[in-house]
Amino acid sequence: QFANSGTEANLGALKTARAYTGRDAILVMKGGYHGGVLGFASGNHRDNAPYDFIIGEFNDWEATLSAIGNRQSDLAAILIEPIFNSGGGIIGDLNFLQNLRDLADRTGAVLIFDEVMTSRHGGGGIQEKIGIIPDLTTIGKYLGGGFAFGCFGGRADIMSIYNREGSTASMHHGTFNNHVLTTAVAAVGLSEVFTPEVAEQFFERGEKFRIKIIEIISTYGVKAQITGLGSMIGVHFCKNKIHQISDLKNVRPEARDLLYFEMLARGIYMVRRGGIILSLPLTAEDDENFFEAFSDVMANYGDLLSV
Repeated sequence: QFANSGTEANLGALKTARAYTGRDAILVMKGGYHGGVLGFASGNHRDNAPYDFIIGEFNDWEATLSAIGNRQSDLAAILIEPIFNSGGGIIGDLNFLQNLRDLADRTGAVLIFDEVMTSRHGGGGIQEKIGIIPDLTTIGKYLGGGFAFGCFGGRADIMSIYNREGSTASMHHGTFNNHVLTTAVAAVGLSEVFTPEVAEQFFERGEKFRIKIIEIISTYGVKAQITGLGSMIGVHFCKNKIHQISDLKNVRPEARDLLYFEMLARGIYMVRRGGIILSLPLTAEDDENFFEAFSDVMANYGDLLSV
């Protein structure tokens, strides 16, 4: 089913899971972000869609089980990004993600991977790389080629609710859903531009880029942690390893700001929270320009960034 944004795709997937299971509770993770009305930076918020959310702890299975308590049978959906991109590029622990997969199988809940951002990581997204397959997947962003785009889909038996008739039928109406121009652009993009082969090459290029950043940081002795995978990378100035959202409390925002503005002064635009997002048209020369600018910042401000 098609939509106009990642937010709409995630709302559509949640609607589908609730209709399919006949349940209401949705397990999400503190610090997660799934769109303008699905943000959990500090737990639930009154701006969010009025669903029955249970807030788990990313990469902490015992804490997540505790949050669920005796409500496993109430779960309609488990919604999670396999990599917390807006939450700092924290990579989901494989055991944690597998536990969620097992929980969904055991309870009949629908496991939804939000791959609005991570679907770029190869021909089959992150789920293909880690070998943990959700029941539904949400996608958006780049596939519209600059146009408004989102989509969700997955297991045929779940998606078949849109083929029903009568009182059990589900609908996914919207004037611009399945918009002819946007879907045509997406089809060309996937078949002629960002093919599975190109996606794999782009992921590998991103991994080399990430390793180079780690080498630069090591060269100048800067106390920093690098998160993310492939073409989506996070820089955090702190000593501790970043494994959970709570680990980010030691990251100084003024250090991120210093990096952002110094890189901007050298002609490099980053995400202000420390994110580095590679783009397909960028060349090897662009990469080298980044490394030169990043090295210069580390050489001049490494001690200050490491405080």
